[in-house]
Amino acid sequence: MADKLAQLEAKLRDMDPKDANTEARVDLLLELAEEHFSGDDPQRLIELTNEVLELSRQLKYAKGEAWGLWYEGLSCCFVADHEKGLDRVDESKERLAEMGDDDGVARAMMLKANILRSIGSFDHALPGMYEALEAFQRSGDRYWTANCHYSLGLLYNEIRDYKQAYEQHQKTIEVMEGLPERWLVARALNGVGQALNNLNKHQEALDNHHRSLALFREINHPMGEARALDDIGSIYMQLGDDELALPFHKKSLAIRERIGQRRAQCTSLLNIARVHVRQQEPARALERLDEALAIAEATQSKPHIYDAHHLYSEALEIQGDYEEALDHHKKSHHIKEEVFNERTADRIRKLHIGFEVQKAENEAEIARLKNVELREKNTRLKTLLGELRATQSQLVQSEKMAAIGKLVAGMVHEMNTPLGASNSAIDVSDRCIRRIAELESACDSIEELCSSGQMGKLLGHVKDNQQIVRHANERISRILANLKSFIRLDASEQDEVDIHEGLDSAIALLESDCRDRIKIVREYGNLPPVGCCPEEINQVFMSLLTNSVESIEREGTITVRTSMLDGDIRIAISDTGTGIEPEIRRQLFDPAFSTKGPRVKAGMGLLVSLNIVQKHGGHIDVESDVGKGSTFTIVLPRARAQRSA
Repeated sequence: MADKLAQLEAKLRDMDPKDANTEARVDLLLELAEEHFSGDDPQRLIELTNEVLELSRQLKYAKGEAWGLWYEGLSCCFVADHEKGLDRVDESKERLAEMGDDDGVARAMMLKANILRSIGSFDHALPGMYEALEAFQRSGDRYWTANCHYSLGLLYNEIRDYKQAYEQHQKTIEVMEGLPERWLVARALNGVGQALNNLNKHQEALDNHHRSLALFREINHPMGEARALDDIGSIYMQLGDDELALPFHKKSLAIRERIGQRRAQCTSLLNIARVHVRQQEPARALERLDEALAIAEATQSKPHIYDAHHLYSEALEIQGDYEEALDHHKKSHHIKEEVFNERTADRIRKLHIGFEVQKAENEAEIARLKNVELREKNTRLKTLLGELRATQSQLVQSEKMAAIGKLVAGMVHEMNTPLGASNSAIDVSDRCIRRIAELESACDSIEELCSSGQMGKLLGHVKDNQQIVRHANERISRILANLKSFIRLDASEQDEVDIHEGLDSAIALLESDCRDRIKIVREYGNLPPVGCCPEEINQVFMSLLTNSVESIEREGTITVRTSMLDGDIRIAISDTGTGIEPEIRRQLFDPAFSTKGPRVKAGMGLLVSLNIVQKHGGHIDVESDVGKGSTFTIVLPRARAQRSA
């Protein structure tokens, strides 16, 4: 990367003066700008972009102006001028579309999605990224496909979906196999490390950061090398191994001092000071803090100024200089309030930008309604809607299959007992029949056979075994009937059903998980038949009951109550389990949510359950008391109950 950049800069310097104002120079400037896509030198990118736009407008060079606008949007992203960046990217996309440059349009979509990610407008950014990804995959452009995966990894990391972040960064590495832009592989390795660290897989995280470090060194990328060193040191600090952390932070500092990364240099100084404070070495900490504070104030980096004063306070307290420590503590508190207020104002500004983006998109959509292209778009939207509905159905079905899968172990155990008894009885009966055949051969007449004492005894065994087989088969039939009732294979999509029958089926299928440990209490009210999709409602019952069983670590009780309140049907499932923390309860129905404790391990199960109940016009209420248990209440609306009645 560095070699190619140097060659292009040399080519630009050595360009014949007669070509100074030609399209050839614009193309070379764009080639140089492409090498700065990673953002390692944003100031140089701004210089290149300004020259591209100025020269392209003089020459009326459409390609140069369209791509110049794209790079200006990228430059705005680097300096956090998001509103201007969005305007430039939209204008670039329009110009590229007019030129028929489909790859350019896809790149504009991806850049816009990244700017929207930067302002926290994730619900708008995510579809744009996936649309760009699909376009690059269609065209076979592996490099930009990998860039999309990397951007998705950053987005998922910001919304704390670390598993998806890990997967997207891994896809970046896979797609980049054999391509020359190895800096992107190194960054993706860094992203994998961050995701693994957030998933508490610290050793695997360190392995990936070390791989990232080695690759950055191999391609002579000092900025990336310093970042990797800093990340490794931070993980060691997180693990409490300050002795190992310190050398990595010092090496990172040396590189950042050499390349003049002032703010990053301040970060390294603060990390080193933090290690010295933790090692009870205040004098060394204060020496580093003097340097860090000077840089932070020079670069006007308030978060760094806050960290510096906070660490000053801790170091001086260790020295016993409580008055000076208090003074720095007050300063840190004051700066913290300023940072909070500025971040709040910045967040409001970003929300305003997001609102303006949505407003502009809505206005553009209204304008498109007057366009002939509306028919084609409507057809596409219908197709996408159909795919979305199919995906939602698949999600519900996959969660149902997951629920059934959890039952398999219990059902095998339940059915093995009667099957074992049946097989044993059949074996005994088989031996009795063989013995009767032997007696028949030995006897000269029927009378002699019937008068034999052994004959009566053998027939008694056969009769007893027949009864054992009958009881075993009846038990197996009951298990299968409960499963059939749960799945409702014979039901239409919408049917009038007995809610209690579905609850009883789900409870029966969970019997093996509850026996000798959990008591299930039924407090059923008087309910009318309810019009619903029975297999989906049964799936909700199974999901909530399974969560209740998993929340009870030893012995406990699950109470299932049904009632009518103001015409609405209510199904409450209460348990005496561990309960749910308030902060977790607020995220309970988020996509892919799970906790580290014994409760709520169903992945998407709660979200799917909520979607099913909402599809039926209802909602789910949650009450929980940590250490005492939880209650999930399904409420189906009055109108549906009345219609069913």
